[in-house]
Amino acid sequence: MIKHVILDTDIGGDPDDVLALLFGLYSPEIQIDLIVTSDEHKGHRAEFARQILMKLGKVVPVIKGSDLGNNRCCVICDLVEVDVSTSNYLPAVRQVIQNNLKTYYICIGPQTNLATFIEFAPELVSKLEVVIMGGAINYRKVDHNIRYDVKSARKVFASDINMRWVLRNTTFNPALKINKRHPIYKRLKESVLTAKEMLIKNFQNYFNKLHSSTIMHDPLTLSYVINPKFITFEEKRIEMDKGGGFQFSERGRLLTVSTAASYQKFMDFFNRRLPF
Repeated sequence: MIKHVILDTDIGGDPDDVLALLFGLYSPEIQIDLIVTSDEHKGHRAEFARQILMKLGKVVPVIKGSDLGNNRCCVICDLVEVDVSTSNYLPAVRQVIQNNLKTYYICIGPQTNLATFIEFAPELVSKLEVVIMGGAINYRKVDHNIRYDVKSARKVFASDINMRWVLRNTTFNPALKINKRHPIYKRLKESVLTAKEMLIKNFQNYFNKLHSSTIMHDPLTLSYVINPKFITFEEKRIEMDKGGGFQFSERGRLLTVSTAASYQKFMDFFNRRLPF
């Protein structure tokens, strides 16, 4: 049975988001019913997603979500026009959930949209299974997806939704790293994919402005709904401090969190699913 997915993404920064989108679009196990952008920058992220879909000949509704006023991590602003239209993502999310018996809400950006929806339509959250890329146990710094909106992350953390967290302790692994010398990037540059130029520009801007490599945090997170065998989850008691950090604690909430992953098996599978 095909799984219905809402993809909540800060696409247009780290290119692992756009590769997660491609991974989902070309995986027959799932159907992406809606894309909602997070950590928006004047609608650039939503427009970037629309352009990618159009070039690939894929029809998926895209709606811009929360704008946190951050522009540092939006590296595709020179590729697309500002989206000046008004939009409200909450009714769009509600409609998708109402239409399905079960919807997987995959949150691979800050959790602003998700936290707002939980308050907007609490009667529907029982129909969701939420998978969150974020959180880190006793880490050197607070995870990016939490750091940009700690308040919303704390609301989600404290909620009663059915959720599992793919922690950065699991996803920060060299086996998931892609740089300019990686076979996947080289193959993209040699491909005839219709969205190739926009994808390469996303990579290049990210490599030049922020980091010399990208790690497949988001594709690994999405893999749970495509093929759950790659990530090991366990129930752990965890506390979130006021700054967004995670710690194991006997007083903490019982959460389902990632504890390990089969990195090479995942990368082999992911590699085969990419359309180039």
